[in-house]
Amino acid sequence: MTKSGNIVIEESSRDTGFFFGIGSRLFVRSCGEFHLVPPDRERIKTPDFAELFWPVSGRGTFILDGRPHDLLPGAVWYYPPGAAHNYYPLSTFHYCWLTLSGPGCGELFGMLGISPGLNPAGLCPLHLFRSVRIDLESESVEKRMKALADAFKILTMVEASRAAGRVNSSLAGVEEYIDGNCGDAGLTVSSLADLYGMDRSSFSRAFRRRCGCSVKQYITDCRLKKAAGLLTGTNLSLARISSECGMRSAHYFAKVFSARTGMSPGVFRRRSCASAGAVCGKLIAELRGVRQTPRPEFSLSGGRKER
Repeated sequence: MTKSGNIVIEESSRDTGFFFGIGSRLFVRSCGEFHLVPPDRERIKTPDFAELFWPVSGRGTFILDGRPHDLLPGAVWYYPPGAAHNYYPLSTFHYCWLTLSGPGCGELFGMLGISPGLNPAGLCPLHLFRSVRIDLESESVEKRMKALADAFKILTMVEASRAAGRVNSSLAGVEEYIDGNCGDAGLTVSSLADLYGMDRSSFSRAFRRRCGCSVKQYITDCRLKKAAGLLTGTNLSLARISSECGMRSAHYFAKVFSARTGMSPGVFRRRSCASAGAVCGKLIAELRGVRQTPRPEFSLSGGRKER
């Protein structure tokens, strides 16, 4: 059993709308919203239509030209007509998808600068995908034209993200992206550099200029901030907390937490609710401050590590 937002997801679910047009140069073929839970996956296929995938939460791996690429929220994936569709979830993967068909479908994506594979984007416009899916189920010509208009809006939102310069060396939105995805163990310097269309070294330098710390340190601080909240607000085990915060093991989590805060996760949790809340608030406030100033040395116990 896994969770997506506030919804408990026990097995995969698929909501789909289809329309098969005849003689049209360009039309919306289908649209849907899926929750894929491993080991479930979609079958590998090589269709003659164009398909866009926009994740809402979770993480999936997509294969293009034999190379795997991880898709996280904040990016979209595009398979052009004739490409082999080969992808699978790495965690509960909530995403929306849209297919366009007709001789001109590939040209449209090219005109909008949407390249095969990974393309940076913002948050998934769930309302538009759901609107398209519902309108495709109608027999009304007006509804189907509305579905096409909303599909164009979805595609232009990807293009607008690029044109507005949200994905360039200024790294606008990168903090929010890391904050929202720090629980994913696949969030790394390399994955972020790929998302922003930069090489690792250039991305790291631009990030340090923007945030005043390294990418790795910022990711770690976000994970520790999340861990502090889970330690004081839940009864989850350290192994579960380390997994929820994207840490590779409970041992590694405890080592990093102790080095950063001056106390072990167990000591942190055993404090009274009032003092733990104050300590948690101090830690979170200090971690948030990393954006404005270089990270200072920090110890909750005045420099003495508690065991």
